[in-house]
Amino acid sequence: MDTGPIDYVRRPPGLTAARDVYAVYVEGDSMEPRYFAGDLVYVSPYMAPKVGDHVVIQCRRNGGDQDQPVEAFVKVITGRNSSGWVYGQYEPKGEFVPPAPVIAVHRIYSWNDLFSA
Repeated sequence: MDTGPIDYVRRPPGLTAARDVYAVYVEGDSMEPRYFAGDLVYVSPYMAPKVGDHVVIQCRRNGGDQDQPVEAFVKVITGRNSSGWVYGQYEPKGEFVPPAPVIAVHRIYSWNDLFSA
């Protein structure tokens, strides 16, 4: 499985000076009507997420073994408990439990972040 870039995209004005920004294409319908399959979202590995933020959750199966590919999920943070963040999705509405150990949670840039100069 190739985990390198599949394409390059132009940065919106609000991200011209941001470091290590990456973008992902949304797959599936679990985040509709916020994000649809094929939507492009820009992601920051540095901005601390908070409740209400949309995020990319990165997981690695088999206990986080470095040889395993990373799986990524676009979700929303709905709360916090003793184990960490609680994630949700819109379709079907409800809680999302990551299928493997979470290795990173990166915040998706909002429209205000992207287009403010």
